[in-house]
Amino acid sequence: MGITINNMSMMGLSLAVGMVVDATTVVMENITRHRDGEGTPYRAAQDGGGEVARSTGRSRDYTCCLCPCCFHGRDHGTFL
Repeated sequence: MGITINNMSMMGLSLAVGMVVDATTVVMENITRHRDGEGTPYRAAQDGGGEVARSTGRSRDYTCCLCPCCFHGRDHGTFL
């Protein structure tokens, strides 16, 4: 019993949903921190989103580069 296309699709979908939820949580917590301080909600959204944009983007880039490397082991031809 090997890994089928359905299993791979579900793994990719669960990874993508997890990444979106994680990034959203980080951004919303930072915006909330800025809203609790002085300033308008619009400015809080600009500052809070801008502060974590690079880190959430790097996290996405790292995951997109790491996942294909996971399949370069001994089972490389199994998935094709």
